[in-house]
Amino acid sequence: MSKHKARQQARIVSAAMEVIQKEGLSRVNMSKLAEAAGMTRQTLYNHFPDVESIIITTLDMHGEAMLTHLKAAMAGANSARAKLEAYGAFQIEAASPEHALIPLEAGLSAKARSHIAEHEEAVFALLRHTIEAGLQTGEFTADTAPPILAGLVHGLVQGGVASALRHPAQKPEVLTALGTALRTLL
Repeated sequence: MSKHKARQQARIVSAAMEVIQKEGLSRVNMSKLAEAAGMTRQTLYNHFPDVESIIITTLDMHGEAMLTHLKAAMAGANSARAKLEAYGAFQIEAASPEHALIPLEAGLSAKARSHIAEHEEAVFALLRHTIEAGLQTGEFTADTAPPILAGLVHGLVQGGVASALRHPAQKPEVLTALGTALRTLL
């Protein structure tokens, strides 16, 4: 892909994120994307066949970037427990009211939902690997299978995210409570 084409596609993806955040997924169309990107609809069609392909590319790029940042946040931790706490802190810090108000799956095709599912599976794999490492070293003592524990950890973190969004001034308390819950679970 040429540098120009890559820049154009990045501009389109950025515009798509902007439109999705401002107006919601159901209101995304080529005209709004073209206006937000500062280009013609024909230019959009030169790069993408339809709105869905733009949305899928946007979700993929956003998901990959978030996973990269999440892995970096967890890599800085020196134990499995600290990695899970870093996971929770990252999710809570990354959460924003704008993201919480976008029920993405509701407005997406099956193909787009499968892209989101692939990203979620990558996050669960990271959690499972971390839990397995903690069980192997004896840091965690739970008798429950790692996939189940990963689901429970994810659920605890999502509860922490919801709490932090409802009570933004109390994020430090939410993080402390999440750490306590993780220690109790594992």
